[in-house]
Amino acid sequence: MKLTLGYSTETDLVPLKPLLEGKINRDVVLETIKVKEDELKFMFSKFDLIYVPLPLINYIQDIKFLSNAAKVTDRIGLKGKCNDKVCVSSSNSTEYYYLKMFETKLTVSRGSDCECYVSTDEVDEDLTAYWRKKM
Repeated sequence: MKLTLGYSTETDLVPLKPLLEGKINRDVVLETIKVKEDELKFMFSKFDLIYVPLPLINYIQDIKFLSNAAKVTDRIGLKGKCNDKVCVSSSNSTEYYYLKMFETKLTVSRGSDCECYVSTDEVDEDLTAYWRKKM
């Protein structure tokens, strides 16, 4: 079976790498087509599947989706000057629950008005080992 898959960033494809590289044989072939994220909501009907950011699901009627709502990364930590407060994008974000789970002494705040935040790219304090130990 051949399916078209619309996506917007290369990291969207990371969980599918084994299938795309032929390491998993499930009689499914994905033809990946890169589309600007802002255009996905207008082009979703052109694909069999789309890798869509969660906020865009509000713009697509009758959507059926599979999601683990996760970001694939092999590193997580804190970036910036982390004295007492760390900012997260929302109280429904992975970062929010990550900080709450470890009962950090930092106050968790929604928004971007602080000097400290959770990062999976460049980090000043790497928490990856701590994450793996707790999981």
